[in-house]
Amino acid sequence: MAPDEPLLEITSDKPAAIEWQNALSELKEPTSTIETTLEQLKLIYPQSVTAPAPQPWHGTLQLELAEQVLAIRMEQDREELKVRLSKLLHDDQTLDDSATRKIELLTPENTTGEMELMLEIDGNPVATPPDIKQILQSMLFGSG
Repeated sequence: MAPDEPLLEITSDKPAAIEWQNALSELKEPTSTIETTLEQLKLIYPQSVTAPAPQPWHGTLQLELAEQVLAIRMEQDREELKVRLSKLLHDDQTLDDSATRKIELLTPENTTGEMELMLEIDGNPVATPPDIKQILQSMLFGSG
């Protein structure tokens, strides 16, 4: 578009173009401010414009609800992980029930660069059962 070319053409079949042309003239002034823009918008759109009601296929974002669901799921995963780890420790016959154990989650990268989930109990690597691995992945990566 050439600099001297008009942004809008004024035609008899487009009366709104005249309002836009007037608004553009005002906004081109060096003294034009954001208030000028808002005033011109009120002149062009005298009544308030409301968005149409969303249709079922449009979808909506409900961030507060998503946060609530995520918090509930994290708490459920946390409780389920406690139960599964307790069972894993109970099934391990190497220590008596009175011993305190230290459980660590390690996340080393494997040879393909993917992160693995490994458990260590008292410094000894333990094969992570699939059910515990699934819970850990859900908690770490937000999947469910």
